[in-house]
Amino acid sequence: MRRERNTAQQMLALAVEANYVHWHETNPDTHELTHVFMSHPEAVKLFRAYPHVVLIDSTYKTNTYNMALVEVVGVTPAGSSFLIACVLIPYESEEGYTLLLRKLMDLLECTGAAPSCFVTDRELGLVRALRTLFPETPHLLCRWHVNPSRWYRETSSGFISGIHKFVLCYTNEYFHLGNTTTSRVESAHSLLKAWLKSAHLTLDTMWSRIHSMLEAQHSKIRKELEDSMSRPRITHRLFSLLQGNVSTKAIEIMEDEVKRGVALGIGLELGCGCILPKTHSLPCACTLIDLKNSGSRVHISDIHPFWRTLEYDNEEAMPKNNNDMFEELVDKARKSDPAYRKVFLEKLRDILEPEDEDILAPAVRENPKGRPRGSTTRNKSDFEHSMRKYGTLSTDPSTNVQHMVGDFVVGVAGAPLEKNYTKGPISTWVKRFGVPEELWSLFYSWVDVGSDGQCGFRVLSHALRGGEEDYIQMRDWCLKEITGFDVYKGLFEAGVMTKNGLSKYENTLRHIRFIHQSTCGEDHWMHSDDLFVFASLFSWTICVIAENRYAKGAKEWQCMTILPLRSSNEGVTPYGVLWLLNNKSHWMRLHSRGPSDEVPMPPIEPGWIIFRERSIEQLAALYKTNIDNWHTLMGTTPRSPRRRRDPNAQFARVLVFDESIDLSD
Repeated sequence: MRRERNTAQQMLALAVEANYVHWHETNPDTHELTHVFMSHPEAVKLFRAYPHVVLIDSTYKTNTYNMALVEVVGVTPAGSSFLIACVLIPYESEEGYTLLLRKLMDLLECTGAAPSCFVTDRELGLVRALRTLFPETPHLLCRWHVNPSRWYRETSSGFISGIHKFVLCYTNEYFHLGNTTTSRVESAHSLLKAWLKSAHLTLDTMWSRIHSMLEAQHSKIRKELEDSMSRPRITHRLFSLLQGNVSTKAIEIMEDEVKRGVALGIGLELGCGCILPKTHSLPCACTLIDLKNSGSRVHISDIHPFWRTLEYDNEEAMPKNNNDMFEELVDKARKSDPAYRKVFLEKLRDILEPEDEDILAPAVRENPKGRPRGSTTRNKSDFEHSMRKYGTLSTDPSTNVQHMVGDFVVGVAGAPLEKNYTKGPISTWVKRFGVPEELWSLFYSWVDVGSDGQCGFRVLSHALRGGEEDYIQMRDWCLKEITGFDVYKGLFEAGVMTKNGLSKYENTLRHIRFIHQSTCGEDHWMHSDDLFVFASLFSWTICVIAENRYAKGAKEWQCMTILPLRSSNEGVTPYGVLWLLNNKSHWMRLHSRGPSDEVPMPPIEPGWIIFRERSIEQLAALYKTNIDNWHTLMGTTPRSPRRRRDPNAQFARVLVFDESIDLSD
């Protein structure tokens, strides 16, 4: 008797019954579903016929497990969107997106085709996965989502990198069919949620509603393509040869181009721009006007095959690359020993009948992304408690500036705090913490995060991910980065043993490995050396102003600049500079004033010289002016760095204000 299925098994059974192309992965320890890739059989045909432009974006609040739902969207010749695949991933990570992209490659393998262009937002995991798996395929960033300050920086040589992903003069060189934003996939999100009607669906219910949506979508697409063949919209003799052979959308685009050419008049030669042949592979205004004036017509050979492919379900035209190999393997299995045939059948059953596997529904993930619903109450930081002790805002409007921004009150420092927070002017804060007042001319605002022992990872999540809720994911990425590159074995002294019998490298992995969304002890706090990992992983420069907890006598502040130890793109400078403050082991973020190439920056942490890869040894020269400005500001003289170790200190290597690095080294 067949046992009762759970929601995960039922979803897979429905997918098999509907002949979906699907893959899934489970946690080997808990058997919980972790990744699911689903593609409707009709969507597979559409993708193989129209693989040219692929848009990818994720959305949340679609299932009770709080998993991210990634939608992969394509474009038809009729101008409609179609959902290539739906993918459930636990977090937006490079691992999850790599799985997704590999499955897309598998769908196209039998055709030999490949996407002409990808369009995404600035999701770093997806960006890295695309760079690895599709290094030659143009990748465009949504012009609405992009933050230019993170994606390009003018170096001393005047070279600007990154802008080719979103600036029109560069993107117009690619065949993107007019897709330079992710608005098409955002519309797909809206349509999807209109069909789901709930943010707390189980796997099987969610699959059923998405399937119904896809059936309606494919019916609409078939009608649009049939209309292009049977009821073509030809309004001018110029396009008469294209009747029934080219999509109506292509003809509409060319008609608009003719109107533009007529409007340009004598300025056509200079004003055409000849953009359409590159972005849409269609004749541009100057070509169409020349044909019109000469009495000629647009020939079907002038049109890209994308616009001429009005039938997509021709199975006979599909290559049968793997059929012979499959038949050969089946023949070998038939002739093999019965024991071997049993193993063969078990593996085949796991693929064709996944609903019979021991699979469980995913565990519910708490707040994987986005602001928590309801109360935003959290533990107060040391800074917030100090503001209660040292006074509140003055009632004199000339000494305090505060105004509302959404649900936050912005005070004189410019930092958003929850309503009713007690706070004081910058001078009070400086006095409380003892930070040299000359430093505060460098900053215009600060950002505080939760003080639960996770503040270091929270502040990095806020700066690099746009919100502090991804701090657990930051720990996970940190672990993968450390274990993935040998450069960190030197930084964390893999050969040095400690009293607990583990090497310092193993202890580092141990203190980072904390996956609970709760308060953590001092053993799991972020250390300054961990910042090298994030600087390398995200390609950012990190400046730190930190109190030395173990200094005797007068209060001492450690100031250092941390550069990436490695780079996956040689010669590419960091995207920007991130400032962090550490007071009594609580991390906060600072926003600096002025252009990034002029803001004073503290000396470079000497560990960078020792452990960095040779490919980025010239990186320090980029900040020579900044460091010189720092010494001018602080009234210090650059000197060679001196190493100082405190066996109890959180910071293994220390630089104070009057120490620097010899950039000519």
